[in-house]
Amino acid sequence: MLTITSYIALISVAFVVTLILSYLGLLKGIKLVF
Repeated sequence: MLTITSYIALISVAFVVTLILSYLGLLKGIKLVF
């Protein structure tokens, strides 16, 4: 049970980090265009 919860938490953190990096990359792309 604890292992599954930790695994889900790890996926959630990885997803959020990926989302933030994608958002920052998008902002950088917009700044380069304009």
